[in-house]
Amino acid sequence: MDDNKQAVWQGEIQLWRKLLKIAVPLMAADSINSILWLTDTYFVGRLGDYAVEGIGIGGYLTWLAYTLASPLYVGSLVLTAQAYGSGDKKKAERIIGEGVTLALLLAVPLLLVLKVLTPPLVGLIAGPRVSVSAKVAAVSYFNARIVGLPFLYTAIVLDSAYRGAGITRPVFHGTLLFSVVNAVLDPILIYGLFGLPRMGVSGAGLASAISVTIYTIYLLLLLKKSTGIAPKLYLPRAYAGRYIKLGAPALAERIGTVIGFLPYTGAIARCGDRALAAHTIGLRIESLAFLPLFSLGEATASIVGQKIGAGKIEEAGKAASSSARLALIVGSIIGVFLAAASTVLPRPFTRDPATLRLASIYLALAGASEPLLAGSVALLMSIRAGGETRVPMIVTLSTIYTFRVALAILLIGRICGFYCPITLWSLMVMEVSSRFLLSLLLFKIKFYRYAKKIV
Repeated sequence: MDDNKQAVWQGEIQLWRKLLKIAVPLMAADSINSILWLTDTYFVGRLGDYAVEGIGIGGYLTWLAYTLASPLYVGSLVLTAQAYGSGDKKKAERIIGEGVTLALLLAVPLLLVLKVLTPPLVGLIAGPRVSVSAKVAAVSYFNARIVGLPFLYTAIVLDSAYRGAGITRPVFHGTLLFSVVNAVLDPILIYGLFGLPRMGVSGAGLASAISVTIYTIYLLLLLKKSTGIAPKLYLPRAYAGRYIKLGAPALAERIGTVIGFLPYTGAIARCGDRALAAHTIGLRIESLAFLPLFSLGEATASIVGQKIGAGKIEEAGKAASSSARLALIVGSIIGVFLAAASTVLPRPFTRDPATLRLASIYLALAGASEPLLAGSVALLMSIRAGGETRVPMIVTLSTIYTFRVALAILLIGRICGFYCPITLWSLMVMEVSSRFLLSLLLFKIKFYRYAKKIV
């Protein structure tokens, strides 16, 4: 190996180390968040099935409220990365300060509206088959949990700012603190320990609200020490428009994705109960594999965004390419694991041999698509880091609606039995493959046109 090639290889390894240094704490934090839901379910489960159903519905409403904050997340991530990369911490301070103000201006009215609309929303989601007890539990849980909505939205801005700056250990430590506090408060508030009133499912919601408040305060206290950026509030003037411009396509992408998955899941349900059960089991297992892929994507956005902010566009393109290569390697490792363990991983979730076989096939197909999913995440996050969020939205939604929606609708009724879900899952592989190829094509042709310093 000549000196030039060796230097290139060493530079690639150094970048990969930096990426992993940013991404690994995020992987751990996101894993803890996944476990947190199990904690709430475990403690509430002792109250009865109605309570588990209730927090399931309430949790879905919480997720919808969280989705509405997508503009805050994307705006804070991209703008902070570019400002931090430029070395202008005063600008980064203003970006974060305006973001927090926007979070409060959005969360407080939304909290009041949701307090009024919670009962009809629960009725709409639950439908007529869910018991009255479960619906009451859902209202109680959600009303208690959204008390912390202003702190949740503030935490989204701060969390994204840390990610944009590439300083992610505080996010991991804060998430760990959040989870411990929630796990301690859950039984105390749910069952009324230490002389406190027994609150039932609303206790679980209040425990989450208190925990997210503590998490937010923790991120605020560490901001100056960790990043050199002072926590201050600013009226949303200079960057409010950029938050909206960056975040609106991201919000449309998330909503469009959710809507698109409904007919796709409905198509699988028409393949039979076992097919739907296998799909649910496989998706839950695969969701854990998503965590490192999206953490690497956020690390990519941090590094690429900082280089763009520093005016080093050429270096940003090289960093994006290198990040995509690492993502393909990590995705391949995860994919091989899913495929190799496809007959073992679903066993704790079902005893039915037919369901187990179908779930194994799902995981094998998912494993085949994992490298390309990882690559597309890295490439699209690189494009977002340059301030272009419309293109990733178009790429994502066009592939979902072409393959998972349109083709699934066309195929339903034409395939039956064992091959029905397998055919539909093959559409998933086609969708992920097309998303990667389209992302790669746009990145190769237009990245340097998309990459702009916007702060």
